[in-house]
Amino acid sequence: MAANDSGQLWSGTLQIGKETTAGTAVAATRKLYTREPALTIERDPRVHRFATTTRDNVRAYTNGPVMAGGTLSMPMSADEVIEMLEIGVQGSVTPTTPSGDTLGRLWTFKPAGALDSATLEWADGARTWIGSGFKGNSLTITGAANEANDINIDLFGNDVVAGTLTGALSERVPTFFEGWQTRMYIDTFTGTPGTTPIPGVLRNWTVTINNNLARVYTADNTLAANRITAGELDMTASLTFDAYQSRSLTEFNNWAAGTQRLVRLEFLGPADEIE
Repeated sequence: MAANDSGQLWSGTLQIGKETTAGTAVAATRKLYTREPALTIERDPRVHRFATTTRDNVRAYTNGPVMAGGTLSMPMSADEVIEMLEIGVQGSVTPTTPSGDTLGRLWTFKPAGALDSATLEWADGARTWIGSGFKGNSLTITGAANEANDINIDLFGNDVVAGTLTGALSERVPTFFEGWQTRMYIDTFTGTPGTTPIPGVLRNWTVTINNNLARVYTADNTLAANRITAGELDMTASLTFDAYQSRSLTEFNNWAAGTQRLVRLEFLGPADEIE
């Protein structure tokens, strides 16, 4: 059962704040521009039956501990997905200034080390919910050359309770990358990524990072999870090539021969801007 109401979704919002201590809620610091966000609470049903000499032997029904979760999706964007990458790929990333730049910032996320956790404030159009200890269980980038390019996040959290929104957070015009704003590079597995551009081949793509998160419960007389732990990392990708192109056959033959390849997807903004 989901612990959210179907309110006026157009009047809802989602806000985020990066937590100092995982699971301890903080005030939101930024609005997120997402599509149909949802925070959920699930509790396993527990039917208590006893030897009563009768078939109607159910004497109690209870719910198990809270399994807090959620989902959200947003357009792929270098600046809009920063928090999602911090809670879903690598935490505590410090941006650098690229050589020759002044205002630009380079964020490098490698799926290693601990994840950050965040507090999510979700107004669903009817009421507001506060989710604490949230991390990204999986992130999936899905796009096509003639369609949108989106990122979808499956969320794990410690708890979700009713609350209020942090006020006075500024609005902005979000940036995003559409499907056509994409380039593909393929190089030898031991080479440098992004060396050899491959135009006219890639039609659509799905790339998934899965952290295999788990909820840990401890005997603290509380229904909420104590913490969220990360498991082994799984990363998969599915790319559709245009069969008309000769390069598609080349890469098929590499696959058939078990030849490892280094593939890079690059999502571009306007000229001389973010990517």
